[in-house]
Amino acid sequence: MGKAFGAEEKDRFIRALKKGASYLIPLDRIVVIKTGISVFPVPGAPPRILGIAWYEGRLVPFVRLENGEKTGAVSCGVLFRTDAGRVVGIAADGIGDTADAGEEELKAQEEFLQFVAEGI
Repeated sequence: MGKAFGAEEKDRFIRALKKGASYLIPLDRIVVIKTGISVFPVPGAPPRILGIAWYEGRLVPFVRLENGEKTGAVSCGVLFRTDAGRVVGIAADGIGDTADAGEEELKAQEEFLQFVAEGI
């Protein structure tokens, strides 16, 4: 990992974990982190869309993070807002600490947010 960034900056993110990969998401974009959320497949949806889930009376698209990812009960659903203000979700295995996060990971999170925004 590259040079670590400051504690104050690290406190502005959560780390979503998925099969050995991690994704930094800015705290100010988090809508909810919810366990046991069900994601349903959408016939004919683009490959980047994992499915949809109900949250507070509305449908939220979940973006696929890896090939072969399946719909169903998600152990940790992370719902957050894109730059355009849309609520989207990812299916994570859990949430991790940002104590060892570095500059390279911070740059990668910008690419991740771009990937999510382009997926919906």
